[in-house]
Amino acid sequence: MESHIHEHRSVVREKRSQIKNLTADLNTAKTKIDALKAKLDRKEQERKLRLREEQLRQDDAFEEAVEEIIDEEELVMLREMKDLKKSYRDSFTLLKGCKSEYSDAQTQIDLVKERLITNFEVWYANEFDHPESTMENVYN
Repeated sequence: MESHIHEHRSVVREKRSQIKNLTADLNTAKTKIDALKAKLDRKEQERKLRLREEQLRQDDAFEEAVEEIIDEEELVMLREMKDLKKSYRDSFTLLKGCKSEYSDAQTQIDLVKERLITNFEVWYANEFDHPESTMENVYN
C-alpha cells in the first residue's frame, strides 16, 4: 500500500508542476491576447474614423458606398490573434486534463489511506481486544 501512495504522490507532484507551468503559459497568452485585442480595437477605430471622413468628403451626387478595407498590418494582427487563441485553447484543454489526472491521483491516495486505516483498525482490534469484539466496540 505504501508503494501505491508513493506512486500516486509522484503523479500528484508531477501534475502540480505541469498545472503551474500551464497556468503560467495561459496567463502569458492571455496577456498577449489582451494587448493584441487593444491594438486591433484602436486600429478598427482609426479605420472607422477614416471611413466616416471619406464618406463626408464624398460628393452627395455620387453617393457611392465606401468599402471598409483592412490594411496588411491589421491582417497580420488578426492572424496572430487567431494563432494565440488556438494556442490558448489547446493549453487550456491540457490544463483541464492535468487537473483531472491530479484529482484522480489525489483521490487514489485518499482511498489507499482509508484502506490502510481500516486495516490497521482491524489488526488493532484483533491484536489487543477480545476476539469476539466488533469494530463498534473498538471505538467504545
